[in-house]
Parts: sequence; C-alpha cells; structure tokens
Amino acid sequence: MTKGFQNPDETKIAIVIKRLAPAAKREDYDALNQGILKMVERHGGEVVEQAMIRMIDDFPFVRQKAIENLPDDQKQMFNAEAVAIIAGLLEESGLRLEDHIRYGDQGVALTHEAVQAIVNTGYPNASDFGIGNESLEGIGIDRAPFMHPLVETFQHHGEDCLNSWGVASMAINAVMNWFDEPPDNPETPRSFVAECVSRVAPTADLDALLFRARYDDRALMKLASYVESGFNTIAQKAVDDRK
Repeated sequence: MTKGFQNPDETKIAIVIKRLAPAAKREDYDALNQGILKMVERHGGEVVEQAMIRMIDDFPFVRQKAIENLPDDQKQMFNAEAVAIIAGLLEESGLRLEDHIRYGDQGVALTHEAVQAIVNTGYPNASDFGIGNESLEGIGIDRAPFMHPLVETFQHHGEDCLNSWGVASMAINAVMNWFDEPPDNPETPRSFVAECVSRVAPTADLDALLFRARYDDRALMKLASYVESGFNTIAQKAVDDRK
C-alpha cells in the first residue's frame, strides 16, 4: 500500500461503522438491522462483518445481538467460554468453584461471595449477576459427591457392585476430590480417567475438561460419558484378549 493512502476496505469499514453507530447507541435493533442490510448491499458482506466485529467492543448491545443470532451450538460455545472466564476470576479470588458457581441449561448461578468477588475484580457489567444465592444447594448437578443418573448397583457373587456409570462417577469424584476424604494416591484415579478419556476422545484437553466439570453441568456429563465409554472399551478389550 502506498504511503499516505488508506486501504479502500478500511475506508468502507469506517463508513459502515459511522452509519451503524447511531442505531447501536440507541439500542434500536430494527434500525440496526435495516442499516446492516443496506450496508451489505452497498459495500458487501465481508466489509460489514469486519465493521460489526470492531463495534462489538464499543457497543455491548451489538455484542448481545450478535450472540442471539448465532446458531445454538455456537451460542452455547460462546457462552461457555464467557463463563470459563468468570470461573477463572473466582478461582483466582480463592473460591472453590464447586461451591460458588454453577452453569447449566438454566444459565449461571452464583453465590453472594462469588458475585462480590467478581465486583472486586472490576469486571464490567457485574451488576447483571444480581446479588447471588446463599448457596448452590439444589441448583444443577450435585457434586457432593457426583452420581450419574444412570448409576445402578447389582449383586455379583454376593457382593454389591456398580455398573459402568457408577465406576465412572466414583473415578470422577476421586479425581475432583468430591469425597469426604481424598484418595490415598490421587494420581491413580486421574491416570484411570485419563486412560478412559483417551480411548474415546484422544484429542480432548483433559485438564480443561476437568476444570470446567467443576462448575459446568454439561462438561461434567460429557466427562462422565467419556469415562464410562472408555471404561467399557478397556473392559471389552481385556475380555477379548483372554479369548
């Protein structure tokens, strides 16, 4: 690009932002949508997309509308990433995530202490979280300890046994330290969980999944599914090897 001359696309992006900014400031969705359609017709979709990306930081209304218009799977992914940031702030504040934040189908639930911790960090729009709850008891999936809904017990040679979902639940509880007493050797259950997950989801980031499972009900159920499926794979291989 010749020195002293602006890229034509940059000029178009600036024009689009100037055209859309008044509607964004007024939080007028209809006017914003009509403006977007006109700008796409005049300057093309790629230019308008870049303009919207740049407006997201300056106009929370634009960010919210962009999220609302995402496909459901992308919307869930975006929300999960935002909650992960909140969880990270709470952990840095010294709060045990299992006790102070829960994320599930109904949204995010926080305790009073969690809300105050977020306020203390200077997090923008902290007031959106309200005052929080006394506790998370009865909210989302219980983690004290965790028991998958499909857990069953049965008798084998006169002894009480757990099905594969029970095995997965017990292993996760041990790794997460959700039992009243920690395991004698924490690395043993973690190695077991890692082996199970690697059998069915070899590219999964186990550390990230374990972190999110502490507060995210979807992540916890995904982790349980991986461990249960992986355990069955390992058990079946052991049976086949004996034949």
